[in-house]
Amino acid sequence: MGAASLLLTVISTLTWVGAVAINDSAGATGGLLFSLAFGTLLLLTIVAGRNVRLFATPELIGAVGPLGGIRTCPRAEFAEIRLVRHGDQFGTFIFWRFPTLNVRRRDGVDAFSTSAYLYRKDGLRDLAQYLGVPLGS
Repeated sequence: MGAASLLLTVISTLTWVGAVAINDSAGATGGLLFSLAFGTLLLLTIVAGRNVRLFATPELIGAVGPLGGIRTCPRAEFAEIRLVRHGDQFGTFIFWRFPTLNVRRRDGVDAFSTSAYLYRKDGLRDLAQYLGVPLGS
């Protein structure tokens, strides 16, 4: 997400500068708006990336979200971690459908769910290994 927003910010800024250079007011306005939008997205990506993390202690399993919210599940109630890939109504898998990471309780209810794209694969494997459960899908 960060690389894509950086690329789009650079492209839209170059478009804006080019439009200003040839006195194209419509191009300059559009380029400026897109530069601001993608620049804001880039800033949000950087800020959110610093906050996001999964953690496990002997008492809790939890996730800190992009805006700092914390969701937890007591270890005594923990059953499994599932990686769920969502498809559309036709049963196909589309790249923009985000896979989710579900932390389940022993009663089969999800304690919390988060986007799997926020975490590195090796970090998810290490967490599953630390908890002593397979990373189910």
